[in-house]
Parts: sequence; structure tokens; C-alpha cells
Amino acid sequence: MIPEGTYRFPKGFRWGTLCEYPKLSDSGIPEGINSVQISLDMKSIQPKPEVRNEASVEALRTVLPKWTHNGVRPMLSLCGNPADCGIDWEKENAPELFYAYAVKTFDAFKSYVTEWIPISNPILAVQSMKLRGDKAFRCLEHMTRAHTAVFEMISRTQPEGIVGTFSGSSEYPHALQNGMLSLNGRKRKLETVYNTLNFVIFRVSGKVLQNDSIRDLAGLNLPIYLCFEGETDNETLGAALSQIRELIFRSIPIAGVFTRSTPNLLVKSAARNGLYLPELAAYAPSLFHRLWGD
Repeated sequence: MIPEGTYRFPKGFRWGTLCEYPKLSDSGIPEGINSVQISLDMKSIQPKPEVRNEASVEALRTVLPKWTHNGVRPMLSLCGNPADCGIDWEKENAPELFYAYAVKTFDAFKSYVTEWIPISNPILAVQSMKLRGDKAFRCLEHMTRAHTAVFEMISRTQPEGIVGTFSGSSEYPHALQNGMLSLNGRKRKLETVYNTLNFVIFRVSGKVLQNDSIRDLAGLNLPIYLCFEGETDNETLGAALSQIRELIFRSIPIAGVFTRSTPNLLVKSAARNGLYLPELAAYAPSLFHRLWGD
């Protein structure tokens, strides 16, 4: 029996894994997850603007139905690494080049995917390119134009489709909602950018409960998915889950967790901290029976 006082995560809470394509395969789908966040290497899909790798596209089209058939909902990032995607984001035509790629890629996978991330980690990408000042803002302006164009396209053509962003700070999600971007202490108004987000995936580093960005994101009133990109041990993961429970108690809209940890580790870490994961119970009943009994 589940002990009295055990916290049950909300029904529908997302428990997911992280994958990079083309590393994703159809073998060994982890037992216990109900979501997967897939980051595309844009150059593996489209090595050059005029060259498209149809074999790579078809390979992913073969894999995705096997995941969805097993109850796994995919979130697809169209560009996992904008710093190395074959587009020069400083150039004026960068948004148009990305949009052309995004439309073709969306058409290829729209039968299996309804949750989309146009560009992951834009601010981190600009920092990795060592851009500052006007050049940095210009690149982010162009990435944001690309995001907005993709958001509008999906809104028109896939009624059930929703669009999010993947970020390690709260600045960029806020910019997509209100048009004001803060970067290195400077603020700048972005053009024609308002309310182009349906959810946020936030890359977690450090202690969850002490992360000011998470509380700042709550002001957007959007579902927030927490992403633990590195390998997480049992103790760290258990502490993080306890802190996520506290955030939910404080009405922070945490809707799911993505991690590279196995579902078994998630369940065991939760059990040791008095937490019950009902969504995983349906996928890993034998493990739950060992931990909780009938």
C-alpha cells in the first residue's frame, strides 16, 4: 500500500527522456516514460539550404510512429544547435532560410508531432558564438523572427499544434511573450513579437527551489517543463523531485520533467522521498508493485 501522506504528482504530469537525432533509434524505448524531447541536428536534415537529406528524414519518420504507438508523446526541436546549423544568423535572410527549412520539416513530421520548438537555446547559442552588443542582438532578433514565423505557420495549419522554447534563462521566453529582450544587462525592443509561446522547457542547473528564473517564468502563466540535461544520481534526483513538489504547492505551473535518468531511477528516487508518480505507475507496474505493494 502507498503510505499515508505520500505526495502524488498531478495526473497528466509528463515524465520524459532527452534524445538527439540522428542518435534516436527505435530500439530500447525506455519503460516508464510518456514523453520524449527530440532535438534535431539541422545539418543532418539539411546539410545546405539547397540540399536536403531525405534518407535522414525518412529514418526519423520510421522511428516516430513506434514511439507514439507506445504512448510516448514527442516534442520536436527543429534546431537543437542554432550556433552550428548552417545559417549565418547575422544576415538579413537568416529568418527566411530557417523558415523554408522549418516548413519542409514540419510537413514531414506533422502526422506524429503536435508539440514544436523552433529553435533551442538561442541566448546560449549567441554566447557560444562569442557575439556581443549589436551583433548579438541582431542574431537574436533574426532567431526570434524565425520563431515567430514558424509559430504563425503552425497556428494556421495544425489546430492542435503548440509551440514552445527551450531555454536556460527566463529572458528569452519573456521576450517571445512581450517583445522586450534583456541581454548582458541591456534591453532592446524586438519587432512584432507578442504571445508566440504555448510552453517553456527550462534547462535546470543548480538547486531547483533556489532558481529565480523558474519563479520568474511563472509570471508567463504557461506550462513549464524542467530539463535535467546531465546525468543525475539518485540523491540529487530525489532532492530535485521534492523541490518540484514544493514549486507545485506554490502554484508554479510545473507540468513535467525531462531527464537522461532512467524511469527506474526516477521511481526509486521518488519513493525514497515520499513521492508517488502515478503516470509512471501505468508504464512500470512491476517496479511499483515492488516499491509500494498492492
